[in-house]
Amino acid sequence: MNSLMNISFLDDYYSFFTLITFAIVGFLLGFFVKQTIIQKKQNRIIELEDDLLRKDGTILKLEQKIADITKDKGKTGMMHKVS
Repeated sequence: MNSLMNISFLDDYYSFFTLITFAIVGFLLGFFVKQTIIQKKQNRIIELEDDLLRKDGTILKLEQKIADITKDKGKTGMMHKVS
């Protein structure tokens, strides 16, 4: 009877150890998956910000051209469409 109790104790110990092991592995796996998702989103944000700055720069250059043309044409009184 005593040996049966020892086997039962070992089964409980190993099942507890297995449960803890799976919990740790699951936590680490979830952590790394979440970190990968966050990193991809941060890269996408940086890419979108760069694109926004490029487009903003293009808009500013075009506005400057329009202002220069308006200033030049304002002297003669003639306005031409900028293409």
